[in-house]
Amino acid sequence: MTRAGLRVLASALASALALAFFANTAAADDTCKVAEGSASCELDLDHPTHDLKEEIANNTRDIITNDLASRARDDALGKRIDENSEAIDDAIALSAAIPDSWLSDSENFAIAVGGGFTDGSSAIGGIGTFRINKNLSAYGGGSTLTDGGTWAAKGGVRLGW
Repeated sequence: MTRAGLRVLASALASALALAFFANTAAADDTCKVAEGSASCELDLDHPTHDLKEEIANNTRDIITNDLASRARDDALGKRIDENSEAIDDAIALSAAIPDSWLSDSENFAIAVGGGFTDGSSAIGGIGTFRINKNLSAYGGGSTLTDGGTWAAKGGVRLGW
């Protein structure tokens, strides 16, 4: 149970206990107010004491319904967090799989292959670099997850002198 769920349950139990406490003194037409941690009633002693069992049962049902709804929201959020974590792992693996590429003075073309790995993802990638002229080169490459489907690419130009 989450902290929020525990707070709701504790508050509801405090309300139910406060209502039960005032059940022996409050009449059916009395006005009872219950706030978090406290309760008060305006008493009319001319009326017979009414039974709060139905009200407590209704409050208990509402608490359970709210707790179940809260758990469903927590489960949905947990699922989204897991999905986002997997997507982040995929992105890191894809990025890490594209290797660096450069040309030495005597090279006109180079190819590099690499791999990227994270906690739950792995990818392979490659890049090629070619010389355009003495000071200018271009590169392009990409990577894909080993389970297929998702890919990434990069490209650019390098000027050196």
